[in-house]
Amino acid sequence: MPGKKVLEILPPLNWNKGKILKLLLAILHPNIKNIIPIYIGDDATDEHAFKILKKSGITIAVGKIRNTQAKYYVKNTREVLMLLGKILKLKTKQTH
Repeated sequence: MPGKKVLEILPPLNWNKGKILKLLLAILHPNIKNIIPIYIGDDATDEHAFKILKKSGITIAVGKIRNTQAKYYVKNTREVLMLLGKILKLKTKQTH
């Protein structure tokens, strides 16, 4: 599979990040109420997951703006950390 700085060794299955995401959500959803999945990715291999969450989650592409299924974009991993820190602060305020 094409990707950025990756060597992927895949089993001979029709499988991708979008399909595993669907499986995880199907397993977790009955047990977790009111979830909003957040998917952050920086590679072409993340596009399947972005597409799966297009209407039901928050999708964020990292890096240069490109043709992507992600709804949002951040410039680099530093901005990812800043975003996650802000989400954590909001979550912490809700639980106190």
